[in-house]
Amino acid sequence: MSMTIYTGSSCVRPGTPAACAGIGVFLGPGHQRNFSGRLPGKCHTSNRAEFGAIKRALLILSSPSMLPQTDDEPVFIMTRSKYAIGCVTTWPKKWARNGWLDTRGLPIANKDLIVDIITLLLLCPYKVHFMHMPAAAADEFSVRAKAMAASAARSGRAYGNYSGPLPGSIQTSQRAELEAIYQALVILKDSLRECYDSCVYTCSNGCKHIYRHSVVIKTDSRYSINCVTNWSQKWRRSGWTNLMENPVANADLVQEILELMDTTDNDVYLD
Repeated sequence: MSMTIYTGSSCVRPGTPAACAGIGVFLGPGHQRNFSGRLPGKCHTSNRAEFGAIKRALLILSSPSMLPQTDDEPVFIMTRSKYAIGCVTTWPKKWARNGWLDTRGLPIANKDLIVDIITLLLLCPYKVHFMHMPAAAADEFSVRAKAMAASAARSGRAYGNYSGPLPGSIQTSQRAELEAIYQALVILKDSLRECYDSCVYTCSNGCKHIYRHSVVIKTDSRYSINCVTNWSQKWRRSGWTNLMENPVANADLVQEILELMDTTDNDVYLD
């Protein structure tokens, strides 16, 4: 069974210093990975918002807790922008041969987002197809994605704010606390991609280094803090079993959190 992801974009006050763009990703009513937020970065245009929504859809699709289907089943990403589809499917090979310059010899606009999307497509385990949804023929779900983007653009809501139901069939308060920390780390990792250039410096011998920052994730759950900091080392040694030799509860989420903390370029602390 195929899966369809609807993307939407919006930009208010375009072409002015006060421009603000929003993105929306809609997977279905009540879906835990539906997303609405402000386009990251300082450059806000309608085209960048289209790319930002597609990139976010691919990041959602790549989430470890996102299990849409088997590898041979297609995923369709719906967008209202033929331009965006051409930029990430048809034209990149020609641009790469031309040094990412257009026919006028000018740099390709939005190259950073286009390259990010192409990279995510290469890493994606699913067959992704892009479909054009004309505004005049937009269905209910496409309209929902557009409305989510418009709401984010109007409110200027900070990129990465997230709210949604706890994924999966196990619904407990402790699991919800761990999922919130996991989502915070996903947002952190994604936002670091956007500000990578400003975090890199070159030393005197020409080597590039990344500034490391300390990031504190606030939580009122002592259980979650202990799971990730104090108890996880013992659980690793015991094969993720507790003192009663039973499987550790929520071990899957704890392991995903630890993996994200190990792969980030910043020092992350829970408090």
